[in-house]
Amino acid sequence: MKTIERKTMFAALSAALLALLAACGDETTNTTAYGTENAVSALNKAGKCTEERMGETVYAEKEGMLYVCDGSLWVSMKGEDGQKGARGDSGSVGDDGDPGNPGAKGASCTIKTADGATQLVCGSATYTISSEGDESGVFTDKRDGKVYPWVKIAGLVWMAKNLDVGTMVKKPAGGNYETQASSGNRIDKWCAHDSAAYCDTLGGYYQWHTAMAVSDTCLDHRCADQLDTLPVIKWVRHRGICPEGWHIPAPREYMHLKGFADTVANFSAQPAKAAMALASIGKWFDGKGTDAFGFAAMPTSFLTPAGNFAASPQPMALLVADAPSTATNANIFMSTSSGVVQLNVGYGKINGFTLRCVKDWAPESVQF
Repeated sequence: MKTIERKTMFAALSAALLALLAACGDETTNTTAYGTENAVSALNKAGKCTEERMGETVYAEKEGMLYVCDGSLWVSMKGEDGQKGARGDSGSVGDDGDPGNPGAKGASCTIKTADGATQLVCGSATYTISSEGDESGVFTDKRDGKVYPWVKIAGLVWMAKNLDVGTMVKKPAGGNYETQASSGNRIDKWCAHDSAAYCDTLGGYYQWHTAMAVSDTCLDHRCADQLDTLPVIKWVRHRGICPEGWHIPAPREYMHLKGFADTVANFSAQPAKAAMALASIGKWFDGKGTDAFGFAAMPTSFLTPAGNFAASPQPMALLVADAPSTATNANIFMSTSSGVVQLNVGYGKINGFTLRCVKDWAPESVQF
């Protein structure tokens, strides 16, 4: 088995994603990128594949294809015929030499999880995608003693389960949910089917003002000025109702997660399926979740004040620390049926959404 640490195979990709996201504001809605240092205009510009370069990957823009060096040839990672090798140097004046022989036919690649690690399987070769510092564990919310799993993905530490904090408020018979309380230390939540068991599985459902821990007057006011930001760089860093030391993810943090998942998914035979890689196993109606990174996304949809799920089959919809307009929120929408992970705006703040938290990080530790 060949093993390629992410520091040689994916560190460059992840770093390039972060650099790309630095140029994007919180309004970013889609990110699918390859590391610029791993991209060439055409395969014959990639240089010779040698034993020293074994495991190195390049994206050839002209061919629109990813290749991996097997120690002697650049091998297509998507099952297409290999391209011609790089030109050799010749002559004292530096003229290009003759083209090399065509590369070997590539093998289709798939992603699987084994022994807690994500693996890229290309024909008979298996590459383990691992890196020093990638971790998982649990932590306790000191407010109520509930224990949550966490996972580190591409430099950020995420809760691996939806937040479930506060007091369940049931819908009156024949009526709608009342506006959730937002005063003092009280946190109201709605539970699917008015059952605490569903809150334990799916997490609580929170109106925008509740999740952000601001006044309910913000249901019909934008209130963007009430979201906390980091000093100097002024990026949104708003705790809301997250545990101490954690905060509600800003759009750029979700897009960082999506960009990394998209990049890894693009090494498989079915590219751009980030939702499947982030979705929990056996919980989605179509059974497509692979949970490649331990994020364990659940099909929560969101609840209307009438107590109805807003979409069927249910996607995942998670609140984002943003205030795009007076009466609407921003949320991350994820669907395994389409493979889409995208930033949505336009749903009313009065609806109940689930919530994930991300651990506070020092600005110098994660470069967006």
